[in-house]
Amino acid sequence: MQSRGFSLGNTVILVSVAATLAFTVAAQGVFHMNYAMRNSNGDLAQNLAESTVSMAFQQILAKHEFGMDRAADAKVELRLNGGVGRLTFSNETARAWGLPASTNNLDGDTSLAGYDATRPVPKAAVQLVATGRVGGVTRTVETVLYVPPFPYAMASAGRFQSDGKLEVGGVSRVDDIKSLTSIDPSNLLAANVVSNGSDNSSGKALILGPDSHISGDVRSHGQVELGKNVVVGGQVRTGADQIKIPKFFIEANDPDPDPSKTGEVGEKPNVQVVTPGSLAAPTVEGFNRCEGDLLVNGGLKLDNGILYVKGNLQVTGGISGTGAVFVTKNVKLLGSNDLRSDNTVAVMSGGDVTINGAGSYTSSFQGMLYNEGNFTADRVSLLGVFIQNQPDATVRISDSQLVHVDEIANRDIDIQYTVPSGVQPGQHDTLVCVNGHFHDATSLNADDHGNYMFEMYQVQDSSGKRTWEFVDPNGPTTVTGLATVQDAAQALYSNLNGYLLKTRANPYAKKLGLPNNYLMSLTKDGRVVPMQMKQLDSWDKFLAQFNEVQANYLKSLPIRKPGASALYPPPEKKTYTVSTNPNRFLTLDDTARVLFWKAR
Repeated sequence: MQSRGFSLGNTVILVSVAATLAFTVAAQGVFHMNYAMRNSNGDLAQNLAESTVSMAFQQILAKHEFGMDRAADAKVELRLNGGVGRLTFSNETARAWGLPASTNNLDGDTSLAGYDATRPVPKAAVQLVATGRVGGVTRTVETVLYVPPFPYAMASAGRFQSDGKLEVGGVSRVDDIKSLTSIDPSNLLAANVVSNGSDNSSGKALILGPDSHISGDVRSHGQVELGKNVVVGGQVRTGADQIKIPKFFIEANDPDPDPSKTGEVGEKPNVQVVTPGSLAAPTVEGFNRCEGDLLVNGGLKLDNGILYVKGNLQVTGGISGTGAVFVTKNVKLLGSNDLRSDNTVAVMSGGDVTINGAGSYTSSFQGMLYNEGNFTADRVSLLGVFIQNQPDATVRISDSQLVHVDEIANRDIDIQYTVPSGVQPGQHDTLVCVNGHFHDATSLNADDHGNYMFEMYQVQDSSGKRTWEFVDPNGPTTVTGLATVQDAAQALYSNLNGYLLKTRANPYAKKLGLPNNYLMSLTKDGRVVPMQMKQLDSWDKFLAQFNEVQANYLKSLPIRKPGASALYPPPEKKTYTVSTNPNRFLTLDDTARVLFWKAR
């Protein structure tokens, strides 16, 4: 009995020890499993955060101003396998999500405060902060991407050669240059010259004539030849990799790709047709197009204007003002530009460019110049940024000054213009509307008229006063300040007297299944719908048909702001931007550099 009792006790002890060991092993297993899971979740969370940063960068690649306005929709959210990655430029959304707001300062002239007051975001940079969260584990990834200014005063895809003295330097602003005679290369900022060309039978890829002074680097894919007494302030790099030369698509700026068209093309209205031949001292405003060669004497002034020449252009007397010139073939510039800080000129050529001056102290070109042929400059001061993008062509500069102006290399030329409303007044006396889209009836037979279109609606101004408006786009006529809906109906009746009533619907209207005569207005859900009127023998009986039911229907519709006609909306003001920043012609993939990267 004693032996059996001892054996039973031992058994109980052994079972207890085994259970304890089992629980201990299990607990250790669970601990290790949780530890491994947290590590795995941490890796997944960091991958999510990094992917979210990459997605935000892709958004900026597509639209560089993404997030600059800190709008609520300037955000990226990535959900994957139960986890979520988030990034936002909106301060309000950042607070709601519990993460720092990102900052886009790519267009900034100075540094900008980010989420951390001790680390401002530099100009021409974007700070991206994203979090990834998986299974209760959060990881944060932060990066700062910087886009340095285009560093070259002259960038050539082909060979570069200077004959005689060439002085190259840089300034921040045009105002830093008081006169052409005051430019001293030894006092200028560093500016660089680069050639992607190769050596050939004509000589080495980059040749600098005697007494030249280059304040920055000289870089060449081929060999460099330095003449007597040449001074290079930076490095001379031979056999270097070719740099990425910006590519600008000149034809994309044609305001009227089809010469047979007139008027609004590609949302650029009122394109002025310039007759090929000769012009004397013209001032160019808005959008202008010349189908053929153009000779300008007495200088070309751009007053927020764009000139597109499908051919060759020669200008005597310089180009001044604000605007851009696009030329599909060759450009020749004779004379001098005004040395003024408010001059912002961009010249883009699909062929050769020749600039001839009377001396680098008296003749100048100021702006951004791009071409896809040979570039020749003689006895002139070139201020701005200059790009030649044709590997088989040559840049040849003689006895000139080349000054890289950072201000010009980072400027936008904004051309303001107005897009008329969808209804073009005076072009036709009748219109047909289908789902808010308007079609003219000019293709119909002379005996047919399209459906008459009118609109009546109630408005409320900023003071709270309510009135009625009547719109007849066929005239066009807009009557405002009407006290009652009956007054609006009277305006309709008065405007109808001038129209010939066709008692049958035209074939076009029949095909669309529309009534012959109707009013237009908005439903409560914002749709444009017709209010069918009974077919009448004459308009004299109209007011009798305008009954209380129709008046009450109009009163029940949403109250609009003055001038908010769906038939005849006000013109829309738009901006067409031409950038003089060469980096805009490159992708951010080509230019962006990582200044900072941190994962936590």
